[in-house]
Amino acid sequence: MFNVAVGTATGFAPYSLLDPVIVGDVATLKSYILHLPRPTIPTLPGLTGIVSPNAADPTLSLVASPLTPDPSPPSTGASGVSIVVVLDDPHPTGSTGLTEAVLALKYDPSILSIAPEDITLGSIPGQAGWQMNVQIDQANGWIGIELYSTRPLTTDVAGSRVNLSFHSVPGASSSIAAVQLVDSVRIGQQFFGTLLADDQGGWVLSPGVDQVLVGIQGS
Repeated sequence: MFNVAVGTATGFAPYSLLDPVIVGDVATLKSYILHLPRPTIPTLPGLTGIVSPNAADPTLSLVASPLTPDPSPPSTGASGVSIVVVLDDPHPTGSTGLTEAVLALKYDPSILSIAPEDITLGSIPGQAGWQMNVQIDQANGWIGIELYSTRPLTTDVAGSRVNLSFHSVPGASSSIAAVQLVDSVRIGQQFFGTLLADDQGGWVLSPGVDQVLVGIQGS
């Protein structure tokens, strides 16, 4: 169902004349996964609305490091910054191992720019083969990233989930910009709500460093 929701599977193709709700309401299921209002699916008894069948409480944090100017001729001298989304424990006690992550980020589009090819998988062992869906709204400075795999991460080694290589906007009025990990963004018709989950459900996240100020163009 998640593959259909993010467009990597066409599971409804054989049922073109059937009401999609009969086959499976992907929008409702995705809303349930992302903890959005979904009155058609009641909250399970004993829960307060947050789906967390395990006691996982990892931390997501942002870390920034400078990028060097592009040396290939002709050199424009343009530089930027690399933002790394760090996860301290991809396989916490009580979890079956991470199988899904959704990240929502905001940045200042008057100072920074980024393209889908500037976003890559990070250093956590076992991420090879993970699928990634990236959507960017450069006008508003919004990024939505979905990562998923049928194979849970078995490592408990901390590392980066994704790397984001931002570039400076020519003629920017400032050399300092903020990049922030936020609860959610909506890009077009697609909603991205920050989430980590295994095959049991969503995890509880501990507070981390959700915003960094970065200097560009040699500042």
